Amino acid sequence: MTIELGGESFESDLFEVVKNWFTHKDAIPQSWKGDLKPTSPMSYSDLQILGASGCSDLVSLSRRAMKRLKPLSDTLRELASAMEAQSNAVCTNFNAVSNMGSLIFLPNELLVRILQFVVDGDPDQANSARSKAAITLSHVSQYFRNTALSCAALWSYVTGSSDVDTLCFPRSKDALLDVEMHVGYLPNPRNFVLEQSLNNILPYSRRWRSLLVEVQAAEERMQGQNVDINDVFRGLDLRSLESLHLRPRVVSRCFGGLRDFRYLDAPNLRHLTSVHVYPLSLLTLANLTTLNMTFRMGHVGLADLHNDLSRMKALESFSLKLESGNGRSDGHLYAKLEFLRVRQLKIEITNRWEQAPIGLGSFFSSMSFPVAVDFHLKFLGVKHSERNFEFYELRNILQHVTQFPCVEMFCLEANALTVVSRTISSAGETQNYRIPRKDITSIAPLGLLPSLKHLTLCSNGRMLPCLRSKPTYMYWERWTSEEPPEELLIVPSLETVTIRASMPAATGMSSFVAEILQKQKERGDWGKFRELIVVDGDQAKDGGTCVSEHSEAYTGDSALEWCEKRKAMSPDE
Repeated sequence: MTIELGGESFESDLFEVVKNWFTHKDAIPQSWKGDLKPTSPMSYSDLQILGASGCSDLVSLSRRAMKRLKPLSDTLRELASAMEAQSNAVCTNFNAVSNMGSLIFLPNELLVRILQFVVDGDPDQANSARSKAAITLSHVSQYFRNTALSCAALWSYVTGSSDVDTLCFPRSKDALLDVEMHVGYLPNPRNFVLEQSLNNILPYSRRWRSLLVEVQAAEERMQGQNVDINDVFRGLDLRSLESLHLRPRVVSRCFGGLRDFRYLDAPNLRHLTSVHVYPLSLLTLANLTTLNMTFRMGHVGLADLHNDLSRMKALESFSLKLESGNGRSDGHLYAKLEFLRVRQLKIEITNRWEQAPIGLGSFFSSMSFPVAVDFHLKFLGVKHSERNFEFYELRNILQHVTQFPCVEMFCLEANALTVVSRTISSAGETQNYRIPRKDITSIAPLGLLPSLKHLTLCSNGRMLPCLRSKPTYMYWERWTSEEPPEELLIVPSLETVTIRASMPAATGMSSFVAEILQKQKERGDWGKFRELIVVDGDQAKDGGTCVSEHSEAYTGDSALEWCEKRKAMSPDE
């Protein structure tokens, strides 16, 4: 259909506009510009001179220009939009076709790397998920299958599932194995219930690279072979074992009979993670570079622990979690112990107020970490009342300036939970918790960290850190020494301070930070300070590390202004 506008067809106008654009890069042809020239604003006196007839001519001329250009503009806009959609679709299709085509030319070595990344990319993924990913990849195409089967490392994960292990293990060839033993525990007699696939893998212990032993209460319908708990590691050749992880789940004392590790031949063991069990007789402790252990006080003697730690000369990363239990105050005198290679240190103490706390002053006073640069100290208090929480154990850990002379990054985390109910199930007693809306007081003698540059404070409640002790604490004299000299209360010049807590909980921290920064400014070291980072977040229900939700950064004097503003607010704001 032909549209006639001003004596010229719409198609001819469109053709002329497009031609002029390609020729001159100008949207308006030169022959049109006289009629399309915009009319400049006119004064009322000029309009009177022009008269009614002249004004009518201007309106007519402007209307003709609009009727000529607007259809062209609308049509070209619709065309451009439709063309853009089609172009995007074609480009997407081209990328997909190109990717499909590139698989034909993908070198085998590169495809192997891709498959390994898919299977091994997530370090926290369970072996069962890794094996299933390898199986899925082998079903994509014949080329993928041949490549996956040629890569023995993809099939090196032992899951404890008979069906999966039976399929994957023969494909692992001579590759080193990562073994997960999810076994059942029978208390009388003390036996482990092993899946048949785990029994089949025992003769190949020489190829084990990592071993995770996770124990849970065995159910009557659980299928497998019963093995005496003391014979689990007997006769195993673990010369390739680099990582050992012992983790009972339900029965905290399921390793009670497993005390003799003399038969565990693992000369190349480098990483040990132990939860509620400690292999005291393990002969290869001296070779460890990473130690992550959790145990309840009273289950392991501090003197035995101290003696074994003294053998670990190669240790580089050390994480120690202590849980209060049925023990007595520590009055033992320990020999001096230096960790000459430890650069990362984490100490976590869980204190349950219904149990008497154990003095740790002598134990930690004997230790020093001369090259440690990263120190994370975490406290968790659990009790039945809604009273305020007070953490003074930090003074039992930080005692003299020679303990942590090179620590530059220090994180102080203090969390609290209140027991609100208890439930009894077949698996045992379960306690339900909530975060109390009470103060959490913690002594923080930061002057004992002479190289401190980066301070992080984290809490799930209203944390009130302070540099010196409060005499109102009724048990203070039992667990701590005298006040430190005044010069040790001077915090080193900080570069960054990070607060991780909900905004109501940050009020108490702001007073502490303001005190530190104000003293630094008065000393003339204000130029070293870079920023205060405030991360507004919540804590996990188990008192875990803060999960970030929103963060703000404050530099220079704005950091002090934020602290003063928070101090003036109500704790509930």
